[in-house]
Amino acid sequence: MKTSDHHYGVWANKKNELVLTPRFILHFHCGEGDESAYLFEYFNSDLLHLNLMASAHFKKSSRTATAKIASNIHTGIIKNTTHSFSTEEDRSLVLSYKNKPFEQLNKLESIHCGQNKTLQEANATNIGKCLEEWELGTTLKYNHQETDAKLLLLFNILTREHSYVLAIGDKNNVEFIYCRSAQIKSCNKGTAFAQNIRLMKNHSEYTVKTPEDNYFTLAKPLAIDESLFANDACTLSGDVIYWSLKSFAPTSITLHGCGGNEYITNKPTFDPPEMIEFFL
Repeated sequence: MKTSDHHYGVWANKKNELVLTPRFILHFHCGEGDESAYLFEYFNSDLLHLNLMASAHFKKSSRTATAKIASNIHTGIIKNTTHSFSTEEDRSLVLSYKNKPFEQLNKLESIHCGQNKTLQEANATNIGKCLEEWELGTTLKYNHQETDAKLLLLFNILTREHSYVLAIGDKNNVEFIYCRSAQIKSCNKGTAFAQNIRLMKNHSEYTVKTPEDNYFTLAKPLAIDESLFANDACTLSGDVIYWSLKSFAPTSITLHGCGGNEYITNKPTFDPPEMIEFFL
């Protein structure tokens, strides 16, 4: 079961959403109160041999959440017992989850891989373009704290239309699990952000938010109303959050986040690379 350039991208059906890159698979399963997220690494385009790097599971009825991280995320000691993939002759992708019949996934967005070393520096006329392009790709941060054997993993994928996070760890001595899928769109006034999947457990929040039909929710690209960007704060309109521009420099852009937070986007460096994979 080999992948090719035709398979890289964002895929979905009613209960599943999946991002496939040349190296990683991030899968969200919406199970009507029993929600899960899985992160796999694979090599040589071979979907038969997946390393399960991390997983998270939320059970809404009992307000519980659990997570696992492989002790060595690049060799994957957690055995994959849940997923099988197949790539079809028509370039489509099908998924079997927990030994159920294969399901067709529909492609929502293509990913084109490569380093764009001609990225522009920011100016007043290209803020939206820089916000869209500077962080295209995948990033992975992994920390094994030997003193107390606690694990922390932060994985991000940013495409031109979607943003993904899988974060597992310890925050202020309280278990922290955050899995998120969102549509995203930027302009010169800032970035609009709409979460379709939010799974969060921390000391102050337990959230399980998934759509009734994930494909239907994502089939239409995010549309934004530029008049809703405020000058000095984030704003909320329905399910869409508007992070407005606060300031910029040639290689850095700062947005107003909610609750007084700031979100900073930096122009990437390629030597050494800050990201594991780059998208065009």
